[in-house]
Amino acid sequence: MILHLHHLTGCSPAPLASYLKALGILRLVGQQLDPQCRGWWQDESFHLLTTKSKEELEQFFLEQYKPTPLDSPWNKGCGFFKTDDPGLVPLEESTADRFASFRQGIAASRALLDQVADADAAIRSIKARTKTNKSFQTGEQREQLRASESVRQTRSVIEDLMKKENATDETNTSLQAELDMINFILSDTDKTPKTPEVNRLKNSAGYKRLLNAADRRFKALKATLIPDCRREWRGPHSEWLAAAVVLDEDGTPQ
Repeated sequence: MILHLHHLTGCSPAPLASYLKALGILRLVGQQLDPQCRGWWQDESFHLLTTKSKEELEQFFLEQYKPTPLDSPWNKGCGFFKTDDPGLVPLEESTADRFASFRQGIAASRALLDQVADADAAIRSIKARTKTNKSFQTGEQREQLRASESVRQTRSVIEDLMKKENATDETNTSLQAELDMINFILSDTDKTPKTPEVNRLKNSAGYKRLLNAADRRFKALKATLIPDCRREWRGPHSEWLAAAVVLDEDGTPQ
């Protein structure tokens, strides 16, 4: 058996990114190519001892290695909450065998994301009403917002407050103004607002109440999403989750 010693000068103990790169190389080679490989630090760089030659290592990383499915559906920036995300969709629609684990993780994530995605979409739609450019609220966003649980709950809360026996005329007038503002946010228009109207909308009690309700709903659903992932996931994406997130005795992710 021939052993090859590779002196990886691009992997130094510092900064942290270079240190982690070395550990990543060792893990991937050990898991997917040569289980008997060894690695160590020497002369401020990483050394890899393996049965694979330089050419075989290059071919492995360019054509064969299977990326670890780092799926984080609880993270707004992970791509699940954006239509045709350029980072997520190509992986999701890929056919290469080496991306199979990623596709499995994406599918497992989407299976748990419907309610969370709807809650996130409600927040985006509410905020989009204040945009003065092409990101202004679309008709599709309005339809989704009208059907959202956040709107239903907010209207219900306001209507219950107006029905209270001790509700004064002044209170009811203020609450009615909130309902009117919510209806305005849901109304059809393609005309982007001017800055004074944006300021009036953002400072209104109705806008703040609706946005706060949508944000609370998203956070509540997000809080249960990670425990749901821990319970439902199987496969490499569950191993990544176990390494990235710990649930305390109350089920709160840390």
